[in-house]
Parts: sequence; structure tokens; C-alpha cells
Amino acid sequence: MSFSRKKTVKPGEENDSASAFDAACRILSFMDNTEKMLDRKLAERGFTPAARADAIDRVKRMGFLEEERMILRKVESLAKNHGYGWKRIRQELALAGFSEEAYDALTPEFLASLDFPAICAGLLRKKGGEPDEKTYAFLLRRGFSGEDIRKAKQLLKEEQE
Repeated sequence: MSFSRKKTVKPGEENDSASAFDAACRILSFMDNTEKMLDRKLAERGFTPAARADAIDRVKRMGFLEEERMILRKVESLAKNHGYGWKRIRQELALAGFSEEAYDALTPEFLASLDFPAICAGLLRKKGGEPDEKTYAFLLRRGFSGEDIRKAKQLLKEEQE
């Protein structure tokens, strides 16, 4: 038994870019999507590749599909709320459907504002301070570099003095 409420394309509308545009607007009205995610959702509804491309191009021109804004919010959330380092964030962005160009376009100033060593130090504090082998592995899985971990240890050491 399925409770899916997705509207599928009526026969004859699969090539209609206006219907694809309406569906794209409905999808975007619920939540932000990347271009890749939106294309996948339109394909699930039965639109042809040409109609999907036309609709996506139109919503981008109208400013409804703003990956730049989305990626900033996503990176900030992953760093501050989830405690992820830059390597793990890049993986999560790729899984979410962001293009390489989108995260290469992030400014160094924005990334510097995230202060990965401080985030790492906060995780170290929760783990008891001095990292052992297990804690190092945990931080590496979280996406922190060796340099971030060293700086975090230094921050904790300075706090204790």
C-alpha cells in the first residue's frame, strides 16, 4: 500500500515545458532543491528530459533555484550544528547534489568564519580533552584535517593555562 501524493504527468503533458515548470514551482514551494534534485523529482513525475531542462532553466532565470544561497546555509549547518570538518562537508554536499563548481565558489572568508579548529576543540572537550587514538579516528571521520586537530589541541591547552 502506498500513500504517495506525487502528481504524475497526464498523457500528452510529458513534453509540455509549461506543465514541467508548474510542477517545478510546486516542488520548490515546499523546500529548496538543487538543480540535480529538482531534475530527479521532475523525472519521477514523468517529464521528458527536454521539458525538464526547459523548466529548470526557467526557474533558474526567475531566481527560484539559488544554489549559492542553499550551499551557504547547508555548509554552515553542517559545520556548526553537526560538527563536521571541511572534508566531510564536501562529501555531504556531493551527496546532496551540489556541483563541484558550487562549493569551489565558496569564498575563503566564509570558510574562515566557520573556524574548524574551534569546532574540533568543542568536540574534543565533549570527548574528555586529550585525544587518544579512538578520538583521533572519530575526528578524522568527522572530516577534520590533522592540522585542525593540532590547532584544536593547542586551543584546549591554552584554555587550561
